Amino acid sequence: MLDHRQGQRSVAFLLGKPPRAGTLLPEIMALLNAADVDTAVHLPHDQPELPDWVAGADLVVHRGLKWSALRSVAQLAEARVPCCNPPAAVALTRKRPALMALLSQAGLPVPLTVAVSDWQEARAAATTLSVIKTAEGADGRGENVLAGTRGDLPGAPPFPGPYVVQPFIANDGWDRKLYVAGARVRSLLKPSPLAHGHVTGGAPIAVDDALSRLAGRVADVTGLEIFGVDFLMGEAGPVIVDVNPFPGFRGVGESPAMITEHLLARLD
Repeated sequence: MLDHRQGQRSVAFLLGKPPRAGTLLPEIMALLNAADVDTAVHLPHDQPELPDWVAGADLVVHRGLKWSALRSVAQLAEARVPCCNPPAAVALTRKRPALMALLSQAGLPVPLTVAVSDWQEARAAATTLSVIKTAEGADGRGENVLAGTRGDLPGAPPFPGPYVVQPFIANDGWDRKLYVAGARVRSLLKPSPLAHGHVTGGAPIAVDDALSRLAGRVADVTGLEIFGVDFLMGEAGPVIVDVNPFPGFRGVGESPAMITEHLLARLD
């Protein structure tokens, strides 16, 4: 629990699983502690009832929570407890049809997205080369994604629905991802999960002004603070294919410092 020492700032971490040594979150906590910020972890999936000290924190940071636990964070936000990311923004990323519609309405480049309830509808909608994903997003791992046409897609559902169907975006065979923490943006080039499955890490690529503006627009539209933007480089420029809250930042070497800087700014 938090000490609540007089004058000391505090951050409560609500996590879907215990943080492992040598990973992102313990490094962030160590940097916060070095800045005289008290930190503590609670695991809502193991103990659904939030202890009182969580609501007394100056900032609640959450990651990897199921819907039931996310609703508890939403109650904290309603009680004006500062939360990062805002729970409503995280909930949006888990509804791919709504997310893509909102980004499109804001003028951001996204593929046409059709929502269907079952696999046979998804196959029928794939009249040309298409990408089929689960309608519930935010895993950010490329596992529940399949490309094909209705003639070569499997007859049985490869993963549970409901689904979204998007046209395949002609590209150079590489996925790109923006990693955003407040005003800081980094990017990696990765092999496509459609060809290689889930791939951790990647090669750093430069973030130009256009990509920085793209990240800023996604933040403005969704309300996210710490997030990833998966995009392809299509014939007319970048096309956003997914947005996920608080990714693992694997391969982004300065990510603990980036995120800590943003959290300290939230505490000021």
